[in-house]
Amino acid sequence: MPEPPAQNSPRLPDYSSFELPPGVHLPSPSYWPFTLAWGIGFLFMGFVLSPAFGVVGVIVIAVALRGWIGELLHG
Repeated sequence: MPEPPAQNSPRLPDYSSFELPPGVHLPSPSYWPFTLAWGIGFLFMGFVLSPAFGVVGVIVIAVALRGWIGELLHG
């Protein structure tokens, strides 16, 4: 049975009220990087299995890049 932590063990900082410094902007979460990775995977499958996978990969890559860049530019 594990022992309970000691009373004087270090505590994790409380980040519940954390705010970014002024001027720092983080992009919102997006599915486009994941979609781009799928497209790259299909592209490489096209090299190994069939050129049809490569064509699908190129299309998915183009759509993902357009969506991701458009999302970044237009917020």
